[in-house]
Amino acid sequence: GLGLHAISTSNGYRTDGSYFYALHIFGDKPKKGRHFKQTMHKIENGLERFKYAEHIDASRLRYLQKILDFCQEHGIEPIVIIPPVSPTIANKFASMPEKFAHIRELRSAIKTLGVEAYDYHDTAAIASGDCEFYDGFHGGDVTYQRILLDMAERGSALAPAIDTELLVSSIARNRGRALSVFHPEMYLSNRENDFLDLGCEKSPLF
Repeated sequence: GLGLHAISTSNGYRTDGSYFYALHIFGDKPKKGRHFKQTMHKIENGLERFKYAEHIDASRLRYLQKILDFCQEHGIEPIVIIPPVSPTIANKFASMPEKFAHIRELRSAIKTLGVEAYDYHDTAAIASGDCEFYDGFHGGDVTYQRILLDMAERGSALAPAIDTELLVSSIARNRGRALSVFHPEMYLSNRENDFLDLGCEKSPLF
């Protein structure tokens, strides 16, 4: 297709599969989840992806283990990652342990899978704050750069393919923002908006 939505708004999928939220980042369209209110509402009411559960479905874990075993049997080295949520949302989950006991179980379970595994549910260890998130459960560019850097420093199988110097430089230059810029000529604006209305101080992008 032509990607008419991307052409008209600059919102759309990049070649690496990530989604670019241009309308929110540059302030052309208000973000529905300001102050994480939308996500908080869903968590507090057990809605959509935030349904309550006491335990993980054991059959799903067994199925995951089968997939991982299949990969290893065919020379594929799998890596399991629990993706991040913003610190505010992680704290909200932690305040409702009886409602989200399955998350705690999952975080323990990945340690027993026999493959390289990382738990980034809570981003405290990589020092990524709320201002580096697109919403309560989608980390931005800088959050994932921190994750890649952490994986490399911990000896991940991906380490040989990770340019740690580039990541360190980009994180230092873009800390506190969701977006990192490598090609300034592609952007009409040089300032990321405080689109979640969190009081984030956003320095010029370039």
